[in-house]
Amino acid sequence: MTDEAAPGGGPDGGDRVAPGLLSLGRMPSRLLAGFAATLLLSTAAGAQTITMTFPGGSTSTTNKGPGTCNDTVRVNWSTTGLSTAVQCGSGIQIWLTNSSSCGTSPGTSAADGGSDVVLNSQPLTTTSGTESFTVSNLPGLANVDCSAAGIDVSNAVCASAQYRPSSVTDCTTAQASTLIVRYDTKPPDPPSLSLLSEDSRIIVSFSPNGSNTGDILNYQAEYAVQPNDSSAPQYIPTGQVSAQSARIQINGLVNATTYLVRGYAFDQVDNRSSASDPQTGTPQATDGFWARYKQAGGDDLGGCSATGIGLPSAIFGLAVLAALVRRRR
Repeated sequence: MTDEAAPGGGPDGGDRVAPGLLSLGRMPSRLLAGFAATLLLSTAAGAQTITMTFPGGSTSTTNKGPGTCNDTVRVNWSTTGLSTAVQCGSGIQIWLTNSSSCGTSPGTSAADGGSDVVLNSQPLTTTSGTESFTVSNLPGLANVDCSAAGIDVSNAVCASAQYRPSSVTDCTTAQASTLIVRYDTKPPDPPSLSLLSEDSRIIVSFSPNGSNTGDILNYQAEYAVQPNDSSAPQYIPTGQVSAQSARIQINGLVNATTYLVRGYAFDQVDNRSSASDPQTGTPQATDGFWARYKQAGGDDLGGCSATGIGLPSAIFGLAVLAALVRRRR
């Protein structure tokens, strides 16, 4: 089944989702939404497992950004081999913690933000379930305006199980791999720019700044004719380019005209940086072959009707052409 489950769903809230099936409500498709991990219990046979899945992928972090406070996140889980184990302790627990790592059980210490959010507790005989929570339920967002700018918190989704293997007196506790829900409304730092002015165009190259440079997915430039007076520049935006390319060509510019160029960086959840400091570039006309030939000392004598001059002039012209080609490369 893939029916919607109410927030906080479990055995008493919402429909179950069969193990292996994924569901995520209205998570934006542009986000890296989803991850999966397997918890291996510490038994000699290694047969007892808990599997937790988040919809949409296989990465360990899902990124949520502005406007997603009411998004629903679902956790599907199933167990293998635990139903035959002897119940002890608190059984299976699934919770959220205001941390990037999980302990062996939900905590209430200051490091946990005062209190973890327990999603469900089940006996070992329960073999599957679905838990739900909204982004605003993350412990790291407690007493915080979720719509405010400048937030960047990472909360772990955790699971553990306590059981007593055969012929063992003490309880054994195993914990899940750390799975992260990151809520981010903090823009990246403005990028650095370098400009290359050519004939009727300016080539813009970007480089990242700040501590979270790995979050940057795209860049964008804006350009404007530099005003001759105190009026404000009228900037025109370009399209975005990936951080891997990090290079934009602004074409169709007027030679011998000075332009202002500034840039922006965009992160994984589309937070946009402030503008970089503007730089200036002035496209210049490129001399053609004949102008280069004359500048290099060539003459316009010779031709079809000339004798004794045409061949040297042609050879000289070819030499200039070769130099021009090498320079353009």
